[in-house]
Amino acid sequence: MVENTENTPIYPKRKLRAYLRVRELMAIRRIHKTSTLLKMLISAGVDISESQFSRVVNNKTDSWKREHLDGLCQVLNCSIGELIGEEEVVNTH
Repeated sequence: MVENTENTPIYPKRKLRAYLRVRELMAIRRIHKTSTLLKMLISAGVDISESQFSRVVNNKTDSWKREHLDGLCQVLNCSIGELIGEEEVVNTH
């Protein structure tokens, strides 16, 4: 811990990244194909294209739509806290 000029402690910053645990939750719920999950989402009334869905499932998107998160929680029968995970970003420099 370091102190700044105002004598306030400065803690080393950890960089965290949020990600969706869709594949982990699919495995727990024995949903073997992403196409099955996509059909479940569409049946639940979620407006999502195959390409959007693929980016979400593979964590290749920088943002998430609330409708998609709500739909995933509904069809995977999970809370938002179970759906979103976090991991520390390791600096490779």
